[in-house]
Amino acid sequence: FVGLVIDGKQVAWGHCVQPVNHKQPGVYPSFAAKEVQQTIQKVVGPALTGQPVADFKGLGAKVDAMRETAVITHHPKPTKQSNSVSRRALLTGKLWDNAPDTKQMTVKRPLHPAIRYGVSQALVSALAQKRDITLAECIASEYNLPWPPRPIPIHLELDSEAPTLEASWLSPKIQSLGYRITGDNPQTQLGTNGERLQQFIRQLAELITRVGHSSYQPTIHLDAAGSLGQLFDNDAGRVLGALYGLEQAAKPYQLRVVDPVLLDAQEAQIELMCQLMEYVRMRRMNVQLAAGAGINSLADVEAFVQAAAVHLLTLSMPDLGSIHQVIEAIMICQKGKTATSTTNILLEGPAETAVHVALAAQPDLLAASAGPHGRRALSTVHDEMTRTLVWLTAKT
Repeated sequence: FVGLVIDGKQVAWGHCVQPVNHKQPGVYPSFAAKEVQQTIQKVVGPALTGQPVADFKGLGAKVDAMRETAVITHHPKPTKQSNSVSRRALLTGKLWDNAPDTKQMTVKRPLHPAIRYGVSQALVSALAQKRDITLAECIASEYNLPWPPRPIPIHLELDSEAPTLEASWLSPKIQSLGYRITGDNPQTQLGTNGERLQQFIRQLAELITRVGHSSYQPTIHLDAAGSLGQLFDNDAGRVLGALYGLEQAAKPYQLRVVDPVLLDAQEAQIELMCQLMEYVRMRRMNVQLAAGAGINSLADVEAFVQAAAVHLLTLSMPDLGSIHQVIEAIMICQKGKTATSTTNILLEGPAETAVHVALAAQPDLLAASAGPHGRRALSTVHDEMTRTLVWLTAKT
């Protein structure tokens, strides 16, 4: 946790959370509480001490602009493999004669996303306390967002290990049911041609029909994690065939597939997703395509939106860093005519803050988890949203 003392009387807290999808090897280490604490004390604390609590956007931008000095280890890849192992290679332990040495590099880098995430929570909480208003009101005021807010439909992420459904979960407030593919062997998990995954989606659709109300029409949200691309060698035509089979299996429900393919280079990823989008349009399919992996900055969001590469972007708050980055990402999605947005939250962290961000910025979906603590997680999101909306209605 990180706390900001306001006028020596109140403390506003934020929760530093390790990003889920942030992949910049060598630049940002895994979350280490001791290192995070040192950076907050040496860099963030002195910069914010004595600052007036009056402008969340300005203070948030100040934190985003902060830099820390860090020593990182650079591991260059060898460019060419030698036909024989040299004496030097045997002595040094290097298998390539031309393998460059590992280097220690001193760099200036932005603060760890976990720090920016936690400090920004504390900043917006401090401003809301100072003004004696809710976080949602505070955020909406700072960004001149439309008011009053409306309830945000909930995206319920089922437990990947043992996906189950309860009748109490299947209601209009939950408009999306998600399942994530895990594991490194897509052929074993999905079947040689994706037939096992089709069977699972069909069974899930049948379970929704059996447990839910006859008028309940949620979207089945499948996080493929690039597995379809792995299974079909990133061949767009074959991936499209698999998407068609999954769409048929999901009927009568809408199907959304996140990251059906995953390539290392963003430009190539966007190009392949655009190709799939075009194929879906040409075949007049109803499946929605989404992206989530590798969305770590506003530049990433803009790249996907401008290319019209997906129907929907999933935005992980810890991955983007500060809260105001999340808000601006949602606004970028809303301005783009081909992309909508969903905010993913870590429910062991500040779920209530995520609810207020969503109420103010109005993404299309707000994610909750139905893992081992699914009931508690879902009720946290739903109850905080309900309480806030009732209170805001009473104030008007």
